Amino acid sequence: MPLVCLTDFQAHAREHLSKSTWDFIEGGADDCCTRDDNMAAFKKIRLRPRYLKDVSKVDMRTTIQGAEISAPICIAPTGFHRLAWPDGEMSTARAAQAASICYITSTYASCSLEDIVAAAPRGLRWFQLYVHLNRQINKQMIQKVESLGFKALVITVDVPKVGNRRHDFKNQVDLMKNLLLKDLGSPEMGNVMPYFQMSPIDPSICWEDLSWFQSMTRLPIILKGILTKEDAELAVKHNVQGIIVSNHGGRQLDEVPASIDALTEVVAAVKGKVEVYLDGGIRTGNDVLKALALGAKCVFVGRPILWGLACKGEHGVKEVLDILKNEFHTSMTLAGCRSVAEINQDLIQFSSIVLSPNLPPSAFWFLVSVSQGSDLAMAGWSCLVTGGGGFLGRRIICLLVEEKDLQEIRVLDKVFRPEVREEFSKLQSKIKLTLLEGDILDEQCLKRAFQGISVVIHTASVIDVRNAVPRETIMNVNVKGTQLLLEACVQASVPVFIHTSTIEVAGPNSYREIIQDGHEEEHHESAWFCPYPYSKKLAEKAVLEANGWALKNGGTLYTCALRPMYIYGEGSPFLSAYMHGALKNNGILTNYCKFSRVNPVYVGNVAWAHILALRALRDPKKVPNIQGQFYYISDDTPHQSYDDLNYTLSKEWGFCLDSRMSLPISLQYWLAFLLEIVSFLLSPIYKYHPCFNRHLVTLCNSVFTFSYKKAQQDLGYEPLYTWEEAKQKTKEWIGSLVKQHKETMKTKIH
Repeated sequence: MPLVCLTDFQAHAREHLSKSTWDFIEGGADDCCTRDDNMAAFKKIRLRPRYLKDVSKVDMRTTIQGAEISAPICIAPTGFHRLAWPDGEMSTARAAQAASICYITSTYASCSLEDIVAAAPRGLRWFQLYVHLNRQINKQMIQKVESLGFKALVITVDVPKVGNRRHDFKNQVDLMKNLLLKDLGSPEMGNVMPYFQMSPIDPSICWEDLSWFQSMTRLPIILKGILTKEDAELAVKHNVQGIIVSNHGGRQLDEVPASIDALTEVVAAVKGKVEVYLDGGIRTGNDVLKALALGAKCVFVGRPILWGLACKGEHGVKEVLDILKNEFHTSMTLAGCRSVAEINQDLIQFSSIVLSPNLPPSAFWFLVSVSQGSDLAMAGWSCLVTGGGGFLGRRIICLLVEEKDLQEIRVLDKVFRPEVREEFSKLQSKIKLTLLEGDILDEQCLKRAFQGISVVIHTASVIDVRNAVPRETIMNVNVKGTQLLLEACVQASVPVFIHTSTIEVAGPNSYREIIQDGHEEEHHESAWFCPYPYSKKLAEKAVLEANGWALKNGGTLYTCALRPMYIYGEGSPFLSAYMHGALKNNGILTNYCKFSRVNPVYVGNVAWAHILALRALRDPKKVPNIQGQFYYISDDTPHQSYDDLNYTLSKEWGFCLDSRMSLPISLQYWLAFLLEIVSFLLSPIYKYHPCFNRHLVTLCNSVFTFSYKKAQQDLGYEPLYTWEEAKQKTKEWIGSLVKQHKETMKTKIH
């Protein structure tokens, strides 16, 4: 009778192995609760398949530590393969090579490393290390595996002492008699050492010791045996390259969480900074799908490999792998996943999960928060706009509603004014528009907002050029808020992130500096430590550095940033405040910026650039050129001073520029410096905010213009509105402000 599933191989192997060998392979610690939970936990998870998707071609390929494998199913480190088959690890290595997957060779391999490498010279191999008291042995092993072409070092961290394996104690003499371990020899004993004479595992190993291993090798270091967020965070802090969530197959400390139950906690903790893998309990293709949906990059299989080896040697291992790969292919197809990148937590029915009694509280709350947000997930693609109730965000949303196949726009802002709610309500006939009032600094809010999202457009920020807002507030919102959004992208597997930056990240640093038609290839960076330009510079840097991050579902995060010039247009808060100030001053416009020359940009064109960036980052053909880039965004508005622009837009309504002589720029600059000193001296007793500062003087009196040619070339950007159209729309809006002011004045008189 053919063997068609892994349990068939399990039963067949039991018939062919001695009792002591079977007990060694199948045994767990103490009452074997964790061993059994590893498999049972998978059965408590239900899947949410998606249908009517073209799954005629399903691609199982993925990468681990930069190396491509045919499927996210690899071989975990297990020792003593010659107990199951005469060729032992050599047969296992050949099967792994044939399957184009990774094989982690155990410290306790019963074949020499040279023989294993010779058996499968083209195979992808990692080496698993038990840390021994004799550091010289550790050093020799690391140097040997590196010289033999192993591609990563897997350090097992959950064995400071061997677990309480009762069956092994009963069978020890029978199992270990005459079994020799290769490659663990000390100089005195040659290259072979009996099991009972091995240098014992070092129970004193701690986090600080990782630096010693890192100094020994250039190989990526993977920690095997992590189960908690605290240890996962420490692993990231100590610069490891990967984590295997594992409880050692239930062979160490019993009654710890099943590996799949611990996975979400670890994935959430690393925030996409390292790859996370899983072993323990994988028996079907559905199990593989569930592990990847919960954030594993790849799974490693242990006992089933030994079952296959015991049945048919190399061919048995190959059959086990083929069964798992075929089942996984079927699971992907039936779930509607065309590639590994499409596997994400939307496949998991969290509300149906029966939580293990051993599941840590932090993992419980993670699952609850996802469950609460699951109602937000929709078919097709969806977009989240932060700061969507603001000046620019509203214009972006008005353009988004016309995008093809967009199913939902989710708008996140701290508060929505009544007129904004009314404006958005008119769009509901075109698309589902969900308004979420919340703070980007609230991680629970972000978890809910991000569920089912495909694209994030991040416009939210605190804008302050007069230093009137506390520095801490600006840094928190603009920098920390952006970082939290990026981390939320990783957890929710959102692949596209577009950041609204500002021209101020590039300067100007001096009013004497002249930059005309600057471009992205030139290096321009703000040297100001004023909170707004400084925070935006750090935020943009974080966004661009996040490009290429690994997402929880195994996909990749693609980012870009847009640097618009001074944005004008109807609804501009700066223009509104400026005009209201002039109305209170008999229509006289201040004239502080007559020495500047800038290229302002209309809000509708900035919004259009965001739409084009979104399209480009979602286009596989364009994304290689766009990802990790920033773009200056301007349009055909004439280059002029800020004051000239304001006058051009408002003169029709009777506004005029102040004809009085303004102070020389140098005098303005030093006066601003004195006011800053006064503000600093008064700060312990009084919060004095000067009406202007050196940064503002520089900003308002510089020649600072940039070209949009790169955006034109890469994004296909052409201004959606001409200067004449933009001017007319803005003038009409200013006219409405004048009308409102007159009506208000009449009311006050009466």
